[in-house]
Amino acid sequence: MTAKPEDAPGEKPEKKTVKRSKFHQDYWSDRICQRTYKDSAGRDVLLTEWQVYIQHLGKREWFQLGTPVKAAATRKAAEIYGSLRAQGWEKTREIYKPRAHIVQAPTVGEFLESVLTTETIKSKTFALYARKFRKIVSDLAGVDGGKDKFKHRGASAHKWRTRVDAVRLSIITPEAVESWRRAHIQAVGLNAEKRDSAENTANSAIRNARSLFSETILSKVQGVQLPRPLPFEGVSIAKDRNAHYVSRIDPGALIATAKRELSGARSEQLKIFLLGLFCGLRRNEIDKLLWRSVDFGKGSIRIEINPYFTPKAASSIGECFLELEVAAFLKEAKTKATGEFVIESETAPRLGVSYDHYRANEHFKGLISWLRANGVDTDNPLHTLRKEFGRLLTERHGIYAASKMLRHSSILVTASYYADDQRRLTIGLGSALSGKMK
Repeated sequence: MTAKPEDAPGEKPEKKTVKRSKFHQDYWSDRICQRTYKDSAGRDVLLTEWQVYIQHLGKREWFQLGTPVKAAATRKAAEIYGSLRAQGWEKTREIYKPRAHIVQAPTVGEFLESVLTTETIKSKTFALYARKFRKIVSDLAGVDGGKDKFKHRGASAHKWRTRVDAVRLSIITPEAVESWRRAHIQAVGLNAEKRDSAENTANSAIRNARSLFSETILSKVQGVQLPRPLPFEGVSIAKDRNAHYVSRIDPGALIATAKRELSGARSEQLKIFLLGLFCGLRRNEIDKLLWRSVDFGKGSIRIEINPYFTPKAASSIGECFLELEVAAFLKEAKTKATGEFVIESETAPRLGVSYDHYRANEHFKGLISWLRANGVDTDNPLHTLRKEFGRLLTERHGIYAASKMLRHSSILVTASYYADDQRRLTIGLGSALSGKMK
């Protein structure tokens, strides 16, 4: 057999070198760096943000790239070079070297403010992430705010947040976070159930707080020098072991009791109950549901954006079909309606707030108390109705149908948390054990 030229002994195939233009971000991948500066004690301190030294028309200058994320830094370096070529040095300096003060050792408050100004996440989402992060910081720094610390308003909550925000971000290291997680779990003692619950709570706090340090957010954060390593760098989160829903209620008996006890003066609670169990609606979806979203001709409810409500995610927009009895109940209720909302309340919706405000909160609290008194004694009884809705759909129509009706972003969410199939699934060989094999 004749050897091919590339297989000739002693010869190696030539490697093709791909030359990138200076306008391409990959060109700058090996040309950006992280510099050091001298602190007040004369020690070398490594800057976490990347910098680049660019030459153009005989001039060379350093540019701060304003991010610890390398991919974002290379993109910005390419942008700066493009600006130099198109607009020259003076205009480029105005754009990319503003005379802004860089906080070298930011506090937690300064960091959170810099994240908020990026406008990369919704205000409610930011409030959730910030609340979880402050919880971790307060425990690590020994800032005790009492039971009022997580309230949205009030002197106690403001005082606690002010003290937490004054803590230096640099003390929140990955090692400190891991130590906080262990202490949080150990604090509940040796009870296995309590330890598992504490571990889930710690994981939730870390998962939310860590989101403030995502690549998307940090690539736009400006004005603060972030510590190295970042607070949650390398901190892993184990999957919750007991997150899967297990039904412990008799929905038929619960419905009969609700019909008997929640009629009349408590009819708004009955509406909420039906929308939760028969439609799987979330609390805010129920609270802001308008009559215009109920189609009696089609027998469905459309979860959609309205003047008072934005769905949790794009996947949350969708349709829920009504059973005939529920549709009849709502149709009768509409004849007595005094406004545009399905759930009657004298409280007006609050727009533009950074927390979840429920106009029908008194009705929700009343129903939650009733549910707990009738065996739905979970951390979130109202959300348990939605989980029961998912379980029943899974048993009757399969997990794909359940995922669609729950309006989840992925079937994995349905499988991991909601759908508890309680059908008796066995191999069917018990008759062989009894000697009565068919």
